[in-house]
Amino acid sequence: MKVIASIALLMLVSGSPVYALCSKTLQAAFMVRSVARQQADVRKEPDLDTLLMRRIISEAGCSLHFHNDIPPRRQVLYIESGQLDIVPDASETPERLRFARFTKPYRRESIVLFARKGEPSIRRLKSISDLIDEKVTVIVPAHGWYGAEFDQIRPMLKQQNRLTEYVNIDQALAMLEQRRGDILLADTVLVREAARRESVPLPVELPVVVNEDQVRLMLSKQTTTQQDIEILNQAIDRLDRRGELKRIFRDYFARPSQVPTLKSTTH
Repeated sequence: MKVIASIALLMLVSGSPVYALCSKTLQAAFMVRSVARQQADVRKEPDLDTLLMRRIISEAGCSLHFHNDIPPRRQVLYIESGQLDIVPDASETPERLRFARFTKPYRRESIVLFARKGEPSIRRLKSISDLIDEKVTVIVPAHGWYGAEFDQIRPMLKQQNRLTEYVNIDQALAMLEQRRGDILLADTVLVREAARRESVPLPVELPVVVNEDQVRLMLSKQTTTQQDIEILNQAIDRLDRRGELKRIFRDYFARPSQVPTLKSTTH
């Protein structure tokens, strides 16, 4: 015990970062957002948020154990039940605070509108309310909250049969291309990920921000401690100061994807 205390004191005096261990090996799961990722080995090329989580955990001196691929919505249920300890790409909400702890943000999320190229009439959209006025069909995530303004008009769009729901981002891009809707509502990062993975052109991003949020790591209250959050927050601060999270983000989109495209995996 005296040896550990002496080492910690030496690191503090020398100005070197002190890497504290989390209370346990954190149980996580690979994020499955698309058919292509189910068909490929996601362990060889995780999505961006999993890469960022891994780097934060490593910086904190903690460890991760990954389970089989689990869809995002089910991961939240597993956090509530304590079957998982941690998930990335999480928004802090009053409902989730009942059963989860949240780190400080490690990136921002922008939910925007996208359209097919070459359709100038649709590109006239300047606000959320224009979705009603322009009589367009909107392709939206099947689950999730995307701001108060969209929450107000969503029932109206559904009542008018102008709402098409998707369960993963690859499906959403395919729906837009197949004209099963006029407008796509999605996270800019997920759209860029899918376009990169499938080697397809990005749809046109419209100047309409539906919602902006801060993305955090979410930990189960049943299986983790507040000290775990503090340790991870310190790691996020250090990585932010060194610009490492931004570098991972930039490098991820700079290199070609190694995940097989849907075309190459369809027989």
